[in-house]
Amino acid sequence: MQNLSIFVFIFLLLGLVFLVARNTRTRYPYRQRAQLFTPAEWRFLQALHAAMPEDLLVFGKVRVADVLQPEKGLDRSTWQRSFNKIAGKHFDFVLVDADTGQTRCAIELNDRSHQRKERQERDTFLMGACKNAHFPLLMIPTARHYDPAEINAQIKEALADRDISPAKSAPVAVSQHPTPEAGQHCPQCGSPLVERTARRGKNAGRHFLSCADFPRCRYSRSL
Repeated sequence: MQNLSIFVFIFLLLGLVFLVARNTRTRYPYRQRAQLFTPAEWRFLQALHAAMPEDLLVFGKVRVADVLQPEKGLDRSTWQRSFNKIAGKHFDFVLVDADTGQTRCAIELNDRSHQRKERQERDTFLMGACKNAHFPLLMIPTARHYDPAEINAQIKEALADRDISPAKSAPVAVSQHPTPEAGQHCPQCGSPLVERTARRGKNAGRHFLSCADFPRCRYSRSL
């Protein structure tokens, strides 16, 4: 009888352990991913570290909602719809000011998956959102090898374009009859590029090229 009681106790104990383990797996059905970055992203990140200006830090897999937010003044329904569009998206890499923590630029690494229709729609949305927020977004195609100097130049150009954009340097003095730069057109909308001069702010007196279709198109770059 005593042996039977011990057997029943062990059986019940094993059953209880099994139920607890099964319940744990059901409540927390997760496992660790092998890597944070894909092989292509990791290869680019190594080149990006070599290309980074000293005053910037790089972070990967950053939520778009941690960088952008819906504009002020929207009604609750529009705000929520706008937020939902970015809630599930992330930037591949975000560059941050090492001193202030301010986000300065985002980078998307485009592989073959970006040729799919849904990815192209996503990219178009992100470019539009970043453009409206005056936040630089670099689209860099994947490659077997990267030139850190070239990446560095692209980063600096994107940051310079942001710093002298008409939205931040207004008012801007423009000649009455701005002359389009010969053979140069806006890479975003195709309109001619015209030379402008910042009148006020830290960039006062600085010349830059901007889209002739401003303010509908806010593309600009330094001279």
